[in-house]
Amino acid sequence: MKNKKQFVVFGLGRFGSSLARELAEQDQEVLAVDSRMESVEEISDFVTNAVCADATEEASFRRLEVQQFDVAIIAIGENIRDSVLIAMQCKEAGVPMVIAKVNDALHARVMEKLGVDRVVYAERDMAVRLANKLVRPNVVDMGELGRDLRLVQRSVPAGWSHKSIGSINIRRRYGVTLLTIRRGDRVISDINADTELEPGDVLLLIGNEEATEDLGDME
Repeated sequence: MKNKKQFVVFGLGRFGSSLARELAEQDQEVLAVDSRMESVEEISDFVTNAVCADATEEASFRRLEVQQFDVAIIAIGENIRDSVLIAMQCKEAGVPMVIAKVNDALHARVMEKLGVDRVVYAERDMAVRLANKLVRPNVVDMGELGRDLRLVQRSVPAGWSHKSIGSINIRRRYGVTLLTIRRGDRVISDINADTELEPGDVLLLIGNEEATEDLGDME
């Protein structure tokens, strides 16, 4: 699989364990870490590796060798002290991307001061996604990349089935770019003008906020 990455997930509560499993199901390498053996045992069969360790302790953290991972995700939002200690150590270890679940604006500001690359308000973000699905039933999922860019997954419109990308001209008509096509268990990234869409395809598109707001009107 192209662009395979290594992720380390700290904290195996509902958010952390669900995220670790989803990443593993998408064929990514995942190390799951928690101080509770029960949580580690529950997820061990679903991820690349699962370790019981107190990552707030410097010696235990060093043994994890997180510097070899591409992304560290700190899913310990309920314990600010622990999440801050782990975030600090991840940044010091040189992990390229550090993402932290936070509870509130104060927690987010602390993480941003530490240089965390992205903070996630799990419950708030879930509510936003649910609202988007309710308002735009044809849109499968939506996530923000930055102030003016969004990634959107959208089921292929019925009128596009058995048509080529070139004949639809998505970029010119809608101002968005098609990145990949999910077809069943396959992800098709080698896309050109002759690529033909099929019923049931899910499209991953990128565009600015205004353009992605209009994707529910695709026909």
